[in-house]
Amino acid sequence: MRIIIDGTVGCGKTSVILGESQRDSEHKRFLGLADLGYPVFTDLVINVIKHMRNSGINDPSQNWDIFFKIAVQHCINNYNNANVGTINFYDRGIYYLEIMAKRYGCTMPSEYDDFCSRFHYDNPVFIFEPIKSLDMTHPHSTDNKQKVYTWEDRVRQHHEIVKLYEKKGYETVIVPLKSDDPYRSNDYRVRFIKERLGI
Repeated sequence: MRIIIDGTVGCGKTSVILGESQRDSEHKRFLGLADLGYPVFTDLVINVIKHMRNSGINDPSQNWDIFFKIAVQHCINNYNNANVGTINFYDRGIYYLEIMAKRYGCTMPSEYDDFCSRFHYDNPVFIFEPIKSLDMTHPHSTDNKQKVYTWEDRVRQHHEIVKLYEKKGYETVIVPLKSDDPYRSNDYRVRFIKERLGI
C-alpha cells in the first residue's frame, strides 16, 4: 500500500512520520511511523531542494521549471520504489506540487499529468490540520526562501489540499490535533493513523 500524509506547511507531518522535527531546536524524539518498521518516503520538497543545492542551484525560485521537473521525477521514483506487501508512507504525494505551482504561478511539466492519469496511491489520504503555535512566517534553512506563510495562508492552503485530493478521487481523512502543542499531539496522531488503517 502507498499511503500519503499531506497538509499545509507547519502541520506536523514530518514529526509523525520520522519522530522528530527539523524545526524543534531541542531535537526531541517521539514515536514515529518509521520507528514502527514501515517504509517511509521523506518530505518531497525538502529532498528536491537539497538535490538542487547539491547541483549548484541555491533556491528553487532561481529555476522553478527545473524544480518541478526534478520533483515529478522524484515522485515517480518513490512510487516505483514502494515495498511490496507492507504499508509505505509518503510525506506528501505528487499532488502537492500542483498546490505549489499555483502559489508561485508556475506550470506543471507534462510528466505530472501523465503520472496522475496512470498511477494512483491507496486510500485514504491523511491530511493534517495546521498547528497554529508553529510560526511559519520565516523559512527554515532547508526550505525555499519563498516559504513564508501567515496563519490565514495556511488555513486557506489546508482547504485547497483537501479539495484537490477529493477532486482527484481520493478519500480524505482529516487528522486532528490533540492540543496546539505539536509534540503532545504526535503520539495521538500516530495512534489515529494506526487505528484508521487497522494496524
